[in-house]
Amino acid sequence: MECVVCHTSRYKISEDDSDDEDNLTANDHNKVPAKVLHYFPLVPRLQRLYMSSEATASMRWHEEGRTKDGLLRHLADSPAWQTFDHKYPEFAKGIPTPPRNNIDVYLAPVVDELKLLWDHGVETCDSSTNSNFQMRAGMRYAYRKDKNSFDDTEELETKPTCLTGSDVLNELNGIDLLPICIRNSLPKHVRSVVIKLCRYYRRLCCKVLDPTKLVQMENDIGKILCDMERIFPPSFFDVMVHISVHLAYEARIEYLATLKYYVRNRSKPEGSISEGYLADECLAFCSLYFADNVETIHNKKSRNYEDGGKEDGLPIFSMPGRPIGARKMSLLSLDLLTRAHSYVLFNCSELESFRIEHLSILHRENKKECQHLIQRMHYNKFEKWFGKHVRKLHKQGVDRISEDLRHLENGPSENVTTYKGYIVNGYRFQIKQTEKKRKMQNSGVMLEARTNSFSSVRDKNPIVGAVTYYGVLKEIIELQYGTDKKVVLFRCDWISNVQVKRKMKTGLQCSIFID
Repeated sequence: MECVVCHTSRYKISEDDSDDEDNLTANDHNKVPAKVLHYFPLVPRLQRLYMSSEATASMRWHEEGRTKDGLLRHLADSPAWQTFDHKYPEFAKGIPTPPRNNIDVYLAPVVDELKLLWDHGVETCDSSTNSNFQMRAGMRYAYRKDKNSFDDTEELETKPTCLTGSDVLNELNGIDLLPICIRNSLPKHVRSVVIKLCRYYRRLCCKVLDPTKLVQMENDIGKILCDMERIFPPSFFDVMVHISVHLAYEARIEYLATLKYYVRNRSKPEGSISEGYLADECLAFCSLYFADNVETIHNKKSRNYEDGGKEDGLPIFSMPGRPIGARKMSLLSLDLLTRAHSYVLFNCSELESFRIEHLSILHRENKKECQHLIQRMHYNKFEKWFGKHVRKLHKQGVDRISEDLRHLENGPSENVTTYKGYIVNGYRFQIKQTEKKRKMQNSGVMLEARTNSFSSVRDKNPIVGAVTYYGVLKEIIELQYGTDKKVVLFRCDWISNVQVKRKMKTGLQCSIFID
């Protein structure tokens, strides 16, 4: 059997085969095809996009929902797109002729469908408007002097204007300039390694990756880390540094691993991949018609999903997040319970007016005391003052005393619930105790706290600034206020970056709560 176009055999001829090509029939399963094309038709896939009302809205967004103020936010804002829309309002012109080479055998079905979509279009149903329209499509392409392959014209525009030093500085505004800044501040052998590492991550974070360069990057990162080990101490090389070795490889095989998963028949990998891709495509399309409460690929929750929290009451009782693992009931000591409750009171934004009022009272009653001592008195005495003040206002019938404020005034129960893990803001946290036999560490935390900094006890003008703390998650505690009001706190062992040396010498640890 021969091809109707090139008149060559459709099957590979081995030494055992007869020279008579007429004996080679399609029914002979022992014959190996000369070329195999697994083609996924374009037209039905484009039509399928308009069968879902949600997908249809996205398909028409560039025309109906896009902000049209002349600024560049989307490809549809570009001059090329707008010129194309103006020049071919109905896509009535012919499609460019593809290059005449062996690839034509594989591109022929695509060219036929593109010609159909360009010349005539295909009637398609728009599910969002419940109406039919003539769907058309075109292919964007770039060229310069290859006029024979396109519309017989050359690209004659001049090259872009070279940028001046000021232009480059403006372009780099807001970009990490670490490689530039360290050139004159570090020794040559140190800055060269750091610059190489920065270059590695810059290439890895590009929107377009070249697979051939990724192979070279795999070799480079090993040499870079070896050079770093000659400069930096062993404590610098934690798991996050060594993971750099795998990033280029993972980027290169990410989709390849998906295709490899499709292979069931190793003697026919292309056919297996085609069937697997079609199966996933069919399942994804059918899932669009399931009810919203059915979990599918389109609405599947992420691994670190969290609930949205409650919308009623004080925000501190409505924080998002969800616990991981089994819960355990325990009795909290009075000292720890008092500190936890004070943290809640000082981090509830709705109590700002109460805190200001209490602080002003302390200033009036202690005019001779320094600011540092007044702040300490404010922290130690606010809890009791707040309870008495809220009860007093409640008896007077003041409207701003809500049920949630009464719960805060009564304080939490000494019976608390503890967890080993918690997911919040898309991150998974686990206490240090659970990581003894695990490779992954999720107990590290960082907190930037705004605090009053005093130069001495006599300092009357403290400076409010941000202090960064690094620590380890020790315990996850859920406080119970009333019957259904809860606040989750992280109990951590902290060390601040401004007191590293003193903390390292004394070995002191402190417990600070974060919600």
